[in-house]
Amino acid sequence: RVPYRVEKVNMRCYGAKPDWFQALSPSGNLPVASIDGKVLSESNAILAALEETFTAGYKPMLPTDDDARAARVPALLKLERALFNHWMRWLVARSAFEDEMMAEMCEL
Repeated sequence: RVPYRVEKVNMRCYGAKPDWFQALSPSGNLPVASIDGKVLSESNAILAALEETFTAGYKPMLPTDDDARAARVPALLKLERALFNHWMRWLVARSAFEDEMMAEMCEL
């Protein structure tokens, strides 16, 4: 089990972030996790830290290096980031990025 506490914080497009959050994550990016005193603000870094810190004795979340599927992980994580970034751009400025997003999504 992973000990956690949830603190709800607005996404940038829904309003200002509280001062305590800006002090924790000056970029204001979400998500943020504090794991063993280290603040992480990238989804993939958080996933890797959770994997490293809390999976002893449990089935790992990602394929291990000796698993043939492990080679696919970087490309899939890159795809996830691309999709998320496009979704966020669409969410906050639909008209400005709609044509660009559709063209890039077709390439994916």
